[in-house]
Amino acid sequence: MPLNPPFANEGPRDRYARTDGRDFGDVELLALVLGTGTAQRSSRTIAADLVDRFGGPAGIAVAPVHALAQVHGVGPARAVRLHAACRLSRRAWPRAGRVIRSADQAWLALRTTLEGLPVEELHALYLDARNRIRLHRRVSVGTARFTFVDPPSVLGPALACGATSLLIAHNHPSGDPEPSSQDIESTRRLALAARAVGLPLLDHLVTGEGCYVSLAERGVLGPWTEPTVSTTG
Repeated sequence: MPLNPPFANEGPRDRYARTDGRDFGDVELLALVLGTGTAQRSSRTIAADLVDRFGGPAGIAVAPVHALAQVHGVGPARAVRLHAACRLSRRAWPRAGRVIRSADQAWLALRTTLEGLPVEELHALYLDARNRIRLHRRVSVGTARFTFVDPPSVLGPALACGATSLLIAHNHPSGDPEPSSQDIESTRRLALAARAVGLPLLDHLVTGEGCYVSLAERGVLGPWTEPTVSTTG
C-alpha cells in the first residue's frame, strides 16, 4: 500500500485541472483568479476578504475597479485582472438553454449583466417553445438617463434565431427601477410590432440596484403564460 494516497501533494491548480473546479468554493476559485498573494498575505486570504467585503461573487462581479483595489493585497493590477474576469463572465451569462418562466427568473438571469453599468443598456432574451434561452443580445447602449428601443433592432435577431417569444430589460444607473413614461410607451410600441410578426413580448424589466419592475406585472403587457411544451424537443 502506498504511503501517500493519490493526489496527496496536489496543489489547487492541479486539482482544478483534474476536476474542472466542480468541488471548488467561492474563495478557492477567486484565489486562482488572483494568482499569487503578497509577501504578507496569501491569495486565499485576500480572496476571503473580497468575499466578505462584497458579500460573495455577485457583489464582486459588479464592484468597480477602485473598490476592488482598496482590499489589502489586491492593488491596481490585480483589481483590473479580477474586474476583467468578471466582465467576461457577465458577457457570457446568461447561457443558452436556461429556462425562463417568470419575471423573477428573467431578472436573476440578467442581474449581473445589468447592475453597475454607468449608462443604460437594452438587452433582449429570445426564447424557444420551451421558454429556454436561445439567444441573449445587447440591443442598444444609451446614456445615463435614456436608451432607445428600436423595434427592428429588437425583432431582427428573434426572427433570425427562430425564437418563439422574447423579453427585454434595461437598467437605470440611478438604482431606481421606476419606469418612465417613455419606458412604458416604447414597450407598447414594441409589443405591437412583435405581435404583428407573431412573437409575444413577454415582459420588459426595468432594473435598479438589487431590484426590478416588471411592466407585465404593472399591466402594461399581458400576464405571463405557461409555455407550450413541444414533444419534438
